[in-house]
Amino acid sequence: MNAKIRRILVAIEHTDSMPVSLIHKAAYLARQSGARIELFHAVADLRPTAPSERMTKTETEDWRAEVASFRLRRLERFGRSRALEGISVGCTVVWDSSAYRAIVRRVLATPTDLVVAGTHRHTIRACLATESIDWELVRECPVPLLIVKSRRSYQDRDVVAAVDPFHAHDKPANLDTRLLQIGRGFARLFGGKLHIFHAYMPLVPVETLPMAPMAPLIAMPPELEPLHEQQMQQELDRLARSARIPKADRHLQLGQVASELGPLTRALRAGLIVMGAVSRSGVRRLLIGNTAERILDGVPCDVLVVKPARFKSTVSAAKPLMRLRSAARHSSAHV
Repeated sequence: MNAKIRRILVAIEHTDSMPVSLIHKAAYLARQSGARIELFHAVADLRPTAPSERMTKTETEDWRAEVASFRLRRLERFGRSRALEGISVGCTVVWDSSAYRAIVRRVLATPTDLVVAGTHRHTIRACLATESIDWELVRECPVPLLIVKSRRSYQDRDVVAAVDPFHAHDKPANLDTRLLQIGRGFARLFGGKLHIFHAYMPLVPVETLPMAPMAPLIAMPPELEPLHEQQMQQELDRLARSARIPKADRHLQLGQVASELGPLTRALRAGLIVMGAVSRSGVRRLLIGNTAERILDGVPCDVLVVKPARFKSTVSAAKPLMRLRSAARHSSAHV
């Protein structure tokens, strides 16, 4: 994604009430970049809630069309919000097997530059038991994903890019460069500065780790720790210089990423964290996903999740069971 955002998809999970923060954040970005907005809602429950358990195919299709039409009218009402006045806004409702798949399929079918979505507090047990839309989008959304957590305005807010110079989680070498480029673009839209951040763990003496009784004890020379920190600082400085980030805006912290990002963003009163993500499977998916969830739950500001440039989602580009749309138009009425 370039600094210029042309099309924003706002994922509306529920239509019973307007998601004020999502609408206001998307509106700000659209005005700053001249982008169009698509309000998008997916109906994922395929079971008719009707008195009769037996419905013909025609009756089922009519029922789906009625539900989708009702929710489309709700989206159109959101689109007439004062916050969206003067912005080109379109509305789409689809019927699909799951909400996150519907969102990804819409992204694959349209020239979308940014997805804006909400979030919930997570636990591993809850996310395994039910579909966590934001977590699934973190893994599968092929374009930058803005997860809205805060109600605070983006105006004059700084942006923090969380990089991984040593690619500890097998992240592609060019992902950090991509994070800095996109972070710089958002900082300009906000009218703020771009900061660079990296957290690292100390060299742990091997004898302190749980080991088998016959395992040899290896003492870690204490003088290696300053060298380790120096190496980390050198790599962070190298990335910072490539993005023209001054020394005052470079942040190297000792500790876990999830625990160190929160205090930093609070101190900076940052409006956004930009972080990279790669798709995993099996146990690695749970471990990496757990780290991402702790970051999402632990920071006070919004998070922009960015994939590698050649990332391909595992979600197929299948057509939804039903799709209703209203033509894009400039919002002028106030609700």
